[in-house]
Amino acid sequence: MAIEDAHELASSLGASVRKAAEQGRGRKGVAVRKTLTAYQNERILRVGAIHGMAGMAAFMASTYKVGRLSMGAYAAPCCPCLDTSWI
Repeated sequence: MAIEDAHELASSLGASVRKAAEQGRGRKGVAVRKTLTAYQNERILRVGAIHGMAGMAAFMASTYKVGRLSMGAYAAPCCPCLDTSWI
C-alpha cells in the first residue's frame, strides 16, 4: 500500500499547488495542513475497505475447500446434494 499511498499523497499535494497557482497565491499559499488532513481522512476509508475485503477473502479461503464439501466441520454425509463422489 505504500506505493498507492505515495501516489495519492502526491496527487493531493499537486492539486493543492495547482489550485494555489490558479488563484495567484503561488507556492506560499498552499494549504498543506488542510491537504494532509483531507488525505488522512480519505486514507482511513480506503484502508478500512481494503482491510475488510482482505478479512473476507481470508475467511472464504479458510472455509471453502473445492471438492471437499462433505468433509470437515461442515460435513453432512446424509445429504445427497453434497455427494462428491463424482469429483
